[in-house]
Amino acid sequence: MMLKNRSLRTRAVGLTLFVFFASFVFLPSAAWGQDLPTTGSLANTKIAFSSLRDGNHEIYVMNADGTAQTRLTSNTALDQVPVWSPDGSKLLFYSERDGNSEIYTMNADGTDPTRLTNNLAGEYNADWSPDGGKIAFRSDRDGNPEIYAMNADGSNQIRLTNHSAFDTGPSWSPDGGKIAFQTTRDGNWDVYVMNADGSNPTRMTPSPSADHYPHWSPDGTRIVFNSDLDGSLDIYVMNADGSARTRLTSNPAVDQGPTWSPDGTKIVFSSSRDGNLEIYAMNADGSAQTRLTSNAIEDNSPSWSPFLTSGPVSSPAISLSSTFLSFGNVNVESSSVQMFTVSNTGTATLSVDTITSSNGMFTVSPTSFTLAAPVGTISTSQNVTVTFTPTKVGWERATLTLSHNASGSPSTVTASGIGRINPPTGSLANTKIAFDSDRDGNREVYMMNTDGSNQTRLTSNGVDDANLTWSPDGTRIAFTSQRDGNGEVYSMNADGTGQTNLTHNGAADDWPSWSPDGSKIAFYSNRDGNYEIYTMNADGSNQTRITHHSASDQDPFWSPDGSKIAFQSNRDGNMEIYVMNADGSSPVRLTSNGASDTWSSWSPDGTKIAFRSTRDGNYEIYTMNADGSNQTRITHNPAAEQSFAWSPFLTSEPVPSVPDLRISGKVVFASDRPGNREIYLMNPDGTGLTRLTSNSAVDDNPSYSPDGTQVAFASEQDGNREIYVINVDGTGLTRLTHHPAYDDYPSWSPDGTRIAFFSRRDGNPEIYRMNPDGTGLTRLTYDSSDDYDPAWSPDGSKIAFQRDPTGGNAGNDIYVMDADGSNQTRLTNVGGVDAAPAWSPDGSKIAFYSARDGGSEIYVMNADGTNQTRLTFYGDLDYSPSWAPDGSKIVFRRHLGSNSEIYVMDADGTGLTNLTSHSAYDATPDWQPFQRIGSAAPNTSVSRTMTIENRGNGPLIVSNIASSDGQFTISPTNFTVAAGGSQNVTVAFNPISAGTKYATLTITSNDPDDPTVQLIVNGTAQAPANRPPDCSQAAPSVASLWPPNHKMVNINILGVTDSDGDPVTVTITGITQDEPVNGLGDGDTEPDGTGIGASTAQVRAERSGNGNGRVYVISFTASDGKGGTCDGIVKVGVPHDRGKGKVPIDDGQNYDSMAASRPVAAESAPEAFSLDQSYPNPFNPATTIQYALPEAAEVQLIVYNLLGQKVKTLVHDAQKAGYYKVAWDGKDDAGRPVATGVYVYRLQAGAFVEIRKMVMLK
Repeated sequence: MMLKNRSLRTRAVGLTLFVFFASFVFLPSAAWGQDLPTTGSLANTKIAFSSLRDGNHEIYVMNADGTAQTRLTSNTALDQVPVWSPDGSKLLFYSERDGNSEIYTMNADGTDPTRLTNNLAGEYNADWSPDGGKIAFRSDRDGNPEIYAMNADGSNQIRLTNHSAFDTGPSWSPDGGKIAFQTTRDGNWDVYVMNADGSNPTRMTPSPSADHYPHWSPDGTRIVFNSDLDGSLDIYVMNADGSARTRLTSNPAVDQGPTWSPDGTKIVFSSSRDGNLEIYAMNADGSAQTRLTSNAIEDNSPSWSPFLTSGPVSSPAISLSSTFLSFGNVNVESSSVQMFTVSNTGTATLSVDTITSSNGMFTVSPTSFTLAAPVGTISTSQNVTVTFTPTKVGWERATLTLSHNASGSPSTVTASGIGRINPPTGSLANTKIAFDSDRDGNREVYMMNTDGSNQTRLTSNGVDDANLTWSPDGTRIAFTSQRDGNGEVYSMNADGTGQTNLTHNGAADDWPSWSPDGSKIAFYSNRDGNYEIYTMNADGSNQTRITHHSASDQDPFWSPDGSKIAFQSNRDGNMEIYVMNADGSSPVRLTSNGASDTWSSWSPDGTKIAFRSTRDGNYEIYTMNADGSNQTRITHNPAAEQSFAWSPFLTSEPVPSVPDLRISGKVVFASDRPGNREIYLMNPDGTGLTRLTSNSAVDDNPSYSPDGTQVAFASEQDGNREIYVINVDGTGLTRLTHHPAYDDYPSWSPDGTRIAFFSRRDGNPEIYRMNPDGTGLTRLTYDSSDDYDPAWSPDGSKIAFQRDPTGGNAGNDIYVMDADGSNQTRLTNVGGVDAAPAWSPDGSKIAFYSARDGGSEIYVMNADGTNQTRLTFYGDLDYSPSWAPDGSKIVFRRHLGSNSEIYVMDADGTGLTNLTSHSAYDATPDWQPFQRIGSAAPNTSVSRTMTIENRGNGPLIVSNIASSDGQFTISPTNFTVAAGGSQNVTVAFNPISAGTKYATLTITSNDPDDPTVQLIVNGTAQAPANRPPDCSQAAPSVASLWPPNHKMVNINILGVTDSDGDPVTVTITGITQDEPVNGLGDGDTEPDGTGIGASTAQVRAERSGNGNGRVYVISFTASDGKGGTCDGIVKVGVPHDRGKGKVPIDDGQNYDSMAASRPVAAESAPEAFSLDQSYPNPFNPATTIQYALPEAAEVQLIVYNLLGQKVKTLVHDAQKAGYYKVAWDGKDDAGRPVATGVYVYRLQAGAFVEIRKMVMLK
């Protein structure tokens, strides 16, 4: 059974009290919204669907005939399963854009997406009631999937089913009285129908098959659904009482997700019959099945709209190029401008009457305009300019409201920006953070740099000194001390001297914060019963309360311009970070986390806020942007980090201009964020997240191919763990290993011709290698120890791996061996676990993780095992290192409490950054390498582009890029890259002889940290495929023998050529004739021919005296000595006479010239059908396929790609019994060269079918 794109997540089942509320009433169907026709033309309807064509699931809409396919959503998260509202004005769908799956609505044009549910569990598969007032949906909030209902605005959410099985996929009947759904409560998937209040659930499909995705017909008499009753997943229909079950589609592929057209005459569904899921439509009886979408990536979950009009109606339609504008950091009193475009995609004039802004710092121009109806397919548009002019620091946002005459009015655009101190007075590198910690027994004051380094203790007191804030000039620190018996506010000099009590109150006064002008200090106090925020003069006078809330408001901190105060409050349940104006007005929540987020502190330019959080188990210090985004952990200590304060700029020195060279490449990793482990890709800064695999099994431990085009990984999707490979665009999924044992941790050789992995197939884990198509399996280790995690060296000569002689993961060490398994050498030997080796791009170092110091940390050593150096010191569990393609950084996995995240650091262990910030488990990262250039024939060329980025703030000057082998050339070799820019560099491989070649590229630049970067690249030179000789123009050296004197005449074979210029050897294989040997009147001599096996034949110059002349046929084989051959024949005649009989007539080659009167034996036919492995394999550019036919048959020999798409038809003809040989030149039916990859060739001869694989390797 296949359930695609409709998540079913298994949860623990708990006991739930099943209660109905009287206020929740289901009413019969009634019209709502605008009046719509109940009949009409399907041309006035649309079909919504979801598609993966843009990298992740988005919602699209198209006409009923498949034209005008338009994207409605644009979100990096999954948007799935759209459903039309009864009036056609809205679409219901579920989305993961807010972290987990929730129910949303949006206008039919994609505007105004609105979240209806807000639950930590998943919500899926919603459907409207026929009156549009209610929505049924599935939720996992009570431990397992159940059916719920709610009002159309998301209120009054009520549970309808209560069963330990899975209940999902609700579909409302047209009269509103019943809901069909699918459930596993009888052991397998079945369709049930219940009353709309959840009562009387009744099984409609009592069969052992999997039946799901029910949908009512518009008249309520029938239900269409999926079933695998007949083996494959097909579309069925039944009466509303479950009777008259009828199969509509009959296809070995997947047909699923059916819904009816509004008139009940058609059904739309998705099918994988053409290789991937596409949208199809058919008549309600199953006839006229028609494909509506045609896309390389899947389209699914179609929903047919109601009749939108009874006829053509002219109306405007608005489209916005963007609904969110982010201005980033803008200096106070300066301006930044952005733009969005309003387009009219309708059929009438669009009038935008007003555009208003909710925040005066954001202004709009123009504020009104009209747009004429589009001409043809070209829409009319107007650019709207939005200007952000901040008057104070911190996060500001505005809602821009567009009032217009199109449906869905008004439309909105959200604008957001952060005001920054104008101008910045220095670099944040020239600031410090003061904090307190109990690491030395009680809470004391410490100082550190903003990256967490150089932590120094300032105070030493027997009681707690805590909760710090800097004076604006950086000379004093205010803090709270318990030295007087209760909490009081103190101040001291920055070196810890001059400690002075500022407050004197019997209540708890705490958390001082200095205003930017140094005149005031904010703090909180419980002197009025609960904790509130107060301000006072710097000398302690004029203490004033500014918050008034029943919750606890604590820990104030001024923004650097004095306009705002950040604080913590539990007014929304748990402690979160808020910001308000300095007078206490307009509080805004910035963090939203189930943990405790407390103690905020502004950066001196107003663009960031530091805070502490328990979200990773214990209190650690985090930073975020002033709008709450980019929350990043910066301390990693098993002790509790307490209060802290960001210093002002300590020096006005200019920010140094420093370049930073990087070679770009993505990071692949595994994550269980969708509920199970899948493979993802992201940019090296954590952006651009893309899901690569999508199935219900575990996909794990990915490894990039050396050319960056494929990912190998381990998967359990076929029951046990096997090795798979997939293209980086998500296509071409191929299983490589087929064994009931455990195969895991694939690693590509740098030339891309082999994959190493470990397997338990021989009892204990051992290292194996295979070809990239899964063939050529070779075992490399034969040790009683457990061997894991192979990693190829960049030059392909060695494999590093980990060995555990105990078999219990207690004594792992790093070993290295030659690529054939020989010369196994131990590199580490310290006890504990050393594991997961990873070679640096230049092959000089190996990174690994080790538990030798108690926890698991990242280490690096020389390739010979010397100079083992620890890189991480954070007390967390760090695993799975992988080098950046330029060797400057290492990405790895860090285990934090209950989850795991991907981090990156410089190759020396500094510059630690969290790339993933998710509650899920992110693991086993691998950085896209720059190793493999490609394959080319000698004296030809292949190239690959390397992108060099400058991540610094000064110009990067690359003075030279040199290659150690002249067969690898670089262009350009010197250039300058501006800060934040990039330069594409072409690396070409120009081989002069066959074989795999390696070169070291050395990049020399003014990067102060990495002035010389080296990486090893490779390319393979493959000699052109040998072309066989050509026998088609063969001719005898003597074609006519005269006189007939009974003498033997030498016959040489002429005219055989070879395109490659190879010398050709001719071998005579047979001589036949059309007259008997030693026949009447021919001179009574025998034999008449000799020379079998030689290069020259001899035939006798004689013929029957009363015949019509003699014809000899000489058969031969020509060989080029390289495996290329051709077969041919030549004819030699003996005329009857020189007159009318001068041209001999061939009466049939019935006699063997080698013996007296021996008839020619028929060529022996093959005993059985067969299809041989193509040769050479892998190949470039051509290969040869041989097959045998024991009998005459209609023959098809066709090449396919791994998606099952036809690439090239080689043979389609009736052929006699015999042996055949066909060459494929590596081109498709259109004459285009095919790409590198695995291809399938299929021979069908009558009822015989055989399939084999071959690899094109460029």
